[in-house]
Amino acid sequence: GDGFKLSPESDTIGVTATAAGIMALGLLPSISTVPGLQAATDWVLARQIEDYVDEDCIGGFEEGVSTGDPNFVTTYFALKLLESAGGLVSVNQTTVTDFILNCQVEDGSWGYIPGAEVGSLVYAGQACELLDIIGNAVSILASSEDPYSPGGFILDWRYIVVIGIVLVAIVIAVVSVRRD
Repeated sequence: GDGFKLSPESDTIGVTATAAGIMALGLLPSISTVPGLQAATDWVLARQIEDYVDEDCIGGFEEGVSTGDPNFVTTYFALKLLESAGGLVSVNQTTVTDFILNCQVEDGSWGYIPGAEVGSLVYAGQACELLDIIGNAVSILASSEDPYSPGGFILDWRYIVVIGIVLVAIVIAVVSVRRD
């Protein structure tokens, strides 16, 4: 195959092993000298999911051929490999950006898959790194809508307490002035 295995005894060729292997070989003076680099890059590019039952998973990368398991970690390694190998231009950047944003969980961190209930701060850092590789993380995050943030103006309980204290102080002041 065109990808790498985690070990010679492994049955499965995977994106993570391929990315790790080529990135390790990238320590050589020139990554372009890595044998089979173009074939491995094309193999990884073919792992990007373009059609999936769960639309939130479209744009992510699956670990192996027809495994149908797009996830954040595989997508991270795929994009890191493609960045170092010069294959990032062939990625559908709109759908992969959407996939990365869909992996954000309610607490603001990022999860392993879209819709995850629990996330990781490590994934959040990696998400920012990936969004920066694709474009500009700050502008992408600023232009996207946080699905967990309520829209419009919401009164925080602290504002209500301060307003309540001010109103009580005004009432006490008015009552005190009238007594005089």
